[in-house]
Amino acid sequence: MSMSRTRPRLGGLSQRYRDALESAAAGRWAARLWSGDASLWPGDGGAIKNRLGWLEVEPLWRDGLAELCDFVAAMRGKVAHCVWLGMGGSSVAAQVFAGEGDGRLGLRVVDTTRPEVLAALCKEVDLSRALVVAAGKSGETLETDCLLRFFAAQKPAALCAVTDAGSALHKTALDSNFARVFLNPPAVGGRFAPLTWMGLLPAALLGMDVDALLAAARAAMNECRADGVRRRNPGLELGIALGVCAQSGCDKLIVESAPPLQKLFPYIAQLVAESTGKDGIGLLPLMEDGPALTAAGCCAVRNGAPAGKNAMPAVWRESGGAGGELFIWQFAVAVAGAVMKINPFNEPDVARSKILTGEMLGKGAPRKADSPRQLAEFTAAAGEDSYLALLNFLPPDGALQKFADSLRRRAARHGCRFTVCDGPRYLHSTGQLHKGGGGGGAFIVLSGEPAADVAVPGAGFTFGDVNRAQAFADARALRERGRRVLHLHLDAARELRALAAPAEK
Repeated sequence: MSMSRTRPRLGGLSQRYRDALESAAAGRWAARLWSGDASLWPGDGGAIKNRLGWLEVEPLWRDGLAELCDFVAAMRGKVAHCVWLGMGGSSVAAQVFAGEGDGRLGLRVVDTTRPEVLAALCKEVDLSRALVVAAGKSGETLETDCLLRFFAAQKPAALCAVTDAGSALHKTALDSNFARVFLNPPAVGGRFAPLTWMGLLPAALLGMDVDALLAAARAAMNECRADGVRRRNPGLELGIALGVCAQSGCDKLIVESAPPLQKLFPYIAQLVAESTGKDGIGLLPLMEDGPALTAAGCCAVRNGAPAGKNAMPAVWRESGGAGGELFIWQFAVAVAGAVMKINPFNEPDVARSKILTGEMLGKGAPRKADSPRQLAEFTAAAGEDSYLALLNFLPPDGALQKFADSLRRRAARHGCRFTVCDGPRYLHSTGQLHKGGGGGGAFIVLSGEPAADVAVPGAGFTFGDVNRAQAFADARALRERGRRVLHLHLDAARELRALAAPAEK
């Protein structure tokens, strides 16, 4: 197994990095993290210790892989598709692995509430030959509950669950005679779960080499036990670099748009943003979108060995394999949290949007938002030290892509970084940073009425109702945090096409 390497090249921040690395080594940070020492971070020590189970997943691999292999062999002989239902950390590993493997089984990750997407999937996938997997730690996530109700009603070939013992989803699976329930370790939070059943099940279903995945993870674990001085520790070095950059105002993390980092980006984005974006500080991961943009307020992570001059502080990563990268990034954000003096294992600002969504579902969400005439003025106010985020609740199509591209060009003219976050997915990842981070963002919430709606069986509302409530709820939650927000709610697809042209001006 090849070794993973981290090589920080932080320019003017190099001395701060070296000082922080020496302090971490003297303070035995790596050993303390492995021993579950919650005093590395502020906050409730008991709650933190209950989120460190990702350091102890090897018994799960040893004791459960035979059961996993037996189930997967039976399913791959029975079904042609897997439909994976889950939000945030319950689906991001499946999203990263989709398209890998031997191609015998197709995997579709469903983490949307747009009725058009659900209707299209039912036409594209023969659900009578599909395994539907519902994944969630608590089993109480609104979107996953709605999606499970819908897909169970379509009579798939088999149902399966990945959850914690005793959760609402566990009880539903037992009551409904699911084909199998995979119980995750309870001390593993969602975004730290890709090396549990949340990632191993989709990897195995796709025909990936799970043994190689876990071998790379074991090698990375061994590397991350080093103290960082006598023997280098790639997770410790990456984490300290990220923490130093965030503390120094380089809070936009530019990730190179080439493999393997490009493939891992959905996971890196969720893990870094949700773990660090709180208490008025945080790192916003952005996929690299061109060298012409300003380097102000940015740091970077790049593939391979250092080469050439860096326009911004950069960390160069040589990968030891996908399983290793997943673990090293987990270790790194835990270390970065210690550097930044935050708790990387909680998500204190996520709940507000969920509460407002529930309230709006109960009484009906509004249908009127801001005027599109405000768009030009709103985007012009973005500056070099900020970012512009399109928070999209519409289904993907050509008109949406043109609108996003036009906003990207407009942001670039103002020297501003741009990102697209798909709702409701982002509510369970970067949404924490939007509301809890440093406050440098400007947010365009884009939603609209569906051409045709789909009922949520037994719920008394539709997916269109849920989607609308989520968009209006997050716009309100952002404004409550003092963020700059423009919410555009459209009545028809033609309004989106009309928006793209004015945004170019």
